[in-house]
Amino acid sequence: FVLPQPVNKGSTVRNIQAFQVLHTIFLKSSTQHLSCVALDSISSVYHADDCNYFILESQSTLSQFAEKIYLKDQESQVKFLQLLEFLVFHLN
Repeated sequence: FVLPQPVNKGSTVRNIQAFQVLHTIFLKSSTQHLSCVALDSISSVYHADDCNYFILESQSTLSQFAEKIYLKDQESQVKFLQLLEFLVFHLN
């Protein structure tokens, strides 16, 4: 991977604790709707700026999600895999 430069100030993650809230919501959610909303929000953060992946990498979000994804519904699993696909093909 090549570390990208931030696109602009408005799309770069500045509040990692707020992102951790989304991370926790997804891991603890018990409904399909809440899981999907959390994943959509997380996906929008990663899509907003390429450097967000590298800023958030230390949070181990993707690996923790991968460990628990089998407990989630099919729609959440599909959204998670789409996010992984985006990151692999877009950042490579």
